[in-house]
Amino acid sequence: MTKWQVTKQQVTKQQVTKQQVTKQQVTKWQVTKWQVTKWQVTKQQVTKQQTQITGHGMGNWFFSRPGAVSRPCVCDLAPAPYLRRELRRVGAAGHPGGRGLLGGRGPAVNISVVMPSALGPSELARWRELQEASIRLDNPFLSGAFAVQVGSVLPAARVAVFEDGNEIVAFFPFSCGPFRTGRPLAPGIADCEGLVHAPGFEFDASRLLRAARLETLEFDHLLGDQLPETARQVHRAESPVVDVSESFETYLCQRRKAAKGVISSLERKRRKLERESASVHFEDDDRRPEVLHQLMEWKSAQYRRTGRSDRFARPWVRSLVEGLFDSDEPGCTGRVVSLESEGHVIAALFGVTSSTVFSSWFPGYDRDHGRHSPGLLLFLAAAERAAAGEPPGAPAELRGRRGGPLPLRFDLGKGDEEYKSVLANDAVEVTAARLDLGTPLALARRLQRYPQRVAVDVVVSHPWLRRRARGVLRGVGRARRLLRS
Repeated sequence: MTKWQVTKQQVTKQQVTKQQVTKQQVTKWQVTKWQVTKWQVTKQQVTKQQTQITGHGMGNWFFSRPGAVSRPCVCDLAPAPYLRRELRRVGAAGHPGGRGLLGGRGPAVNISVVMPSALGPSELARWRELQEASIRLDNPFLSGAFAVQVGSVLPAARVAVFEDGNEIVAFFPFSCGPFRTGRPLAPGIADCEGLVHAPGFEFDASRLLRAARLETLEFDHLLGDQLPETARQVHRAESPVVDVSESFETYLCQRRKAAKGVISSLERKRRKLERESASVHFEDDDRRPEVLHQLMEWKSAQYRRTGRSDRFARPWVRSLVEGLFDSDEPGCTGRVVSLESEGHVIAALFGVTSSTVFSSWFPGYDRDHGRHSPGLLLFLAAAERAAAGEPPGAPAELRGRRGGPLPLRFDLGKGDEEYKSVLANDAVEVTAARLDLGTPLALARRLQRYPQRVAVDVVVSHPWLRRRARGVLRGVGRARRLLRS
């Protein structure tokens, strides 16, 4: 203990003996005498709340270089590069050069779990590089910018960083829930989840669970091709997509054949709206905050009317949407498209965009103009504008960004709403599932969620039951309004 330079005041409430350090606190790390003598434990790093490293067998200790600034780690605010340098000294499997957490020989693959705010410019640039290497990963909900925005309003947000040698090979964003449960990054509102990884990278979910000190990992919109074989309670679904990459005319021809009479009806409603209004205007990047707030009011009213939980009643959701509205980050730009009649906004849509995907997040419309189907007209106008590549002369690299054209694919999100079946000409498979380690706590969570999952699966798989369930929810909404009045 003489070379540790630990005073009695620094280890208050933790009378650490040499035997405890070597046998209990350094489990699986096999720190040699030469390595131990080069480190010092500072008072700030001994405190329990700041020094608990998630999933690496380090207990309540975090070693830092002599003279370095004391930083909290994984569950707090440790910068990812600094943390990974220290993890790389001993390897993720317990010894230098051994088998990594994801298997395979060669350099150990380390997993460090950090808060999104701990990611620096180099990590975010690598994240974007991995997304651009695969079109299926180029979704704004999978971007590093989205993770940082969520982390600014949701303290439970985390990112698992996978590193093979000196190279980052994958990122996995998630959030920590009760009972050591890993949940989607923005639980209840994110329309896509998954691992952003280099080509050929193999994902071992059980090792991630151990590294993040999780008993259970739950998904709701996981990319279908990333579903682990050990997943339980799997429910597959499709996220409808509007794709105008060929041309808008080709898209209209496809929809006229698939949804007979619907497109023609919408065209008649558009002409009628133009006759009745002095001016009809579509805006593909509406920067007015009042339009966003009007849209939030419409959505809140819709949630209450249909008996659903009002998402905008949660302060962190409102803060997240407002933060994304002001952002213009590569891979995740908040964007509002709107439709006006005589200077009055009758429909609006807030979504997040990458260079290839516009994720339709919160659509809404003025019910006083419901006879014109303004929401559907807004989608058709957005698709037409995206296919035209307007504004004219905008650089291709600005697609999805401020001042650039809209992306050519509109992800409408999982669900069987009628308007999605009318508009969509493509789909992306997503899955709801759960993983666990089979521990008593995980089994208890499984039993707790099982009845709910079975009920949801039964209702979703039977159209008649879905209609009845929506009717019941609308009845709940009417009862709420009567009680409030």
